Amino acid sequence: MDSIFAQTDAFALLAQQAPDWQWHGPDIPLPQDGTTYLWLDEQGLHLAPDWREEAPPLIWPDPLPAHPDFLTGLAALHQGQWEACTAAWEAWPVLLQHLQDLRWMVWGQGGPAALPASPEAPFSAYRQAHNRAVQAHFAPQTAAEARAEYVGERYARALALAPDLSWHAYTLRLWASWLIDQGEYAQLMSHVAQLDPEALPAPAYHALLSLRCRAQLLQTPYEAPLPEALKTDLRACMNYFQGISWPIETSLLLMDAAQIAEREGHFAEALGYLNQALSHLEEEAEDLKGQALLQKGMLLFAWTQADQPQFCQPAIEALQAALGYFPQDQAPAVFADIHHHLGILYAERPASPEKAALWAAVSASSFREALAWYTREQAPYQYGVICNNYGNALTRYRGSERADYFQKALDYYREALSVRDQRYPYERAITLLNFLEASWKVGNPEGFNHDRYEDMRAKVEEVRSLVSEPDLLAEAQRHADGLDQLMNTISA
Repeated sequence: MDSIFAQTDAFALLAQQAPDWQWHGPDIPLPQDGTTYLWLDEQGLHLAPDWREEAPPLIWPDPLPAHPDFLTGLAALHQGQWEACTAAWEAWPVLLQHLQDLRWMVWGQGGPAALPASPEAPFSAYRQAHNRAVQAHFAPQTAAEARAEYVGERYARALALAPDLSWHAYTLRLWASWLIDQGEYAQLMSHVAQLDPEALPAPAYHALLSLRCRAQLLQTPYEAPLPEALKTDLRACMNYFQGISWPIETSLLLMDAAQIAEREGHFAEALGYLNQALSHLEEEAEDLKGQALLQKGMLLFAWTQADQPQFCQPAIEALQAALGYFPQDQAPAVFADIHHHLGILYAERPASPEKAALWAAVSASSFREALAWYTREQAPYQYGVICNNYGNALTRYRGSERADYFQKALDYYREALSVRDQRYPYERAITLLNFLEASWKVGNPEGFNHDRYEDMRAKVEEVRSLVSEPDLLAEAQRHADGLDQLMNTISA
């Protein structure tokens, strides 16, 4: 932000005193692409809403001093020179309070400035309510439910005080992001639906429309068809943000489009969207790039599970790249999830006989990383999922002691069954069938193992008692037939 747009001809003196700024006269139209900018009129300087989220979403005092010292301090602030900014603004207590709020938002230093007396000016009252809502939004709290109610009340008050529709939309966008994080999709949809798109600036309208699309995508059950209107709105937002070179919002929408394409089984289309998103993020937000890489890795993983093993290696590469953005000490759950999927992929990765043992070891290492976080005590359901998949992976490992892999697989299936109890009949049946399959291949050095035979019989009957799905019952019957044949052979 180094430009000032003057809405009055009386700016020559200030322009002369602040030569480092680019000054534009009244004949130059104001930007319409969502970038924040300064503009000058007879009342002073004003700062337009920052729709591109290039700075903390606090609203500045208005009007701002049309004084060279203010511009000197603002330039120092943009360069991270907080002390120089403080010295330049010492004549304006309201700016020093705002600087304290910014320091708290950016660095977590100190705390929000003390609340002044209730302001009389309508915009000042709105600004104060908005900033306190933002501070409540981003403040660390322990009581999540109380915090949600508190933040909602703060945003509702700011919305009620908004002086016009544009500022109302600016506050609503932040609240909408909060509502998405809280899973309050219906409330978000209701608020956005009340806005008149014809009365909103284009950046405001499309920013809110993209959030509505995201909320609608998140609240639609995975198995349900997605409304065509959602796809149309998403495409309109994507075209708009691409047209004004807004890379972060464009990338978010491309990631949403990829999610829609994947849900509809269009893997190649989804991959194209994610590659586009990553191209937009080459020099942008690192955390968002990590999310895009993670989504790409998970997409390619799903593709491999749809009988497309040629995507196994690209999936591994994408997930390995994503790991760099989710270190174990900062994002342990994501770190563990990535390793869980890597464990599966390394087990399924085509390998020559001489490298099979190496990839088996790498796969096992990834499963152990996942189980270090998802323990039986802290996350029993996830523990069961990972143990079941680790057991499956062990049955795919190749090496000089293959029978040991099957015995170890049975151990992990037992671990999965210890938490996949009767509350999860489908999941338990799947693990029981996996156990039965491995039981046929495990080594029996002493010949016929009667205890194992009886155990397999019991597991077949348990599957039949748990589920009614024809494919699972057919699988159970296959094992029952095999056991009958085995007993006939032994008895002959």
